[in-house]
Amino acid sequence: MGIGAKALKDNLEAVYELAKRAANLELQEKIMGLREQVLEIENENLHLRLKNKELEEGLKLKEQLNFDGRIYWLHKENGSKEGPFCQVCKDKASIMTRLQSYPYKWSCLVCKNTYEKAPEELTDDEKRKGILQESIRAINIHGR
Repeated sequence: MGIGAKALKDNLEAVYELAKRAANLELQEKIMGLREQVLEIENENLHLRLKNKELEEGLKLKEQLNFDGRIYWLHKENGSKEGPFCQVCKDKASIMTRLQSYPYKWSCLVCKNTYEKAPEELTDDEKRKGILQESIRAINIHGR
């Protein structure tokens, strides 16, 4: 509740008490109607504040979200990077689904899509295994 709404509500309470003492039923009913309107305005104000906050957060998220051509990454204000997030879930349903890491790929547990990892996204273990597999392939090709 804003400062103006609280003061208005307090004033209405005081006027209502005066009207009760004056035993003016019509005035009391009008004041009760005003009290109800104040409550409705307070509820609407709260709803609008929440909606505004939701829109501001959505705009902030949109500014921080980066699509690299395959998947989404969230770039935080402190320079850190979160993710990755599924492109299909984000684009189709506006759901930020964090992808799960598997050897050489990212996988979405919601829509079941998979994305090949970019070389810079590979773990050190995946890089070592990849080099080893390439070496074995080269030996098999040249060793025959």
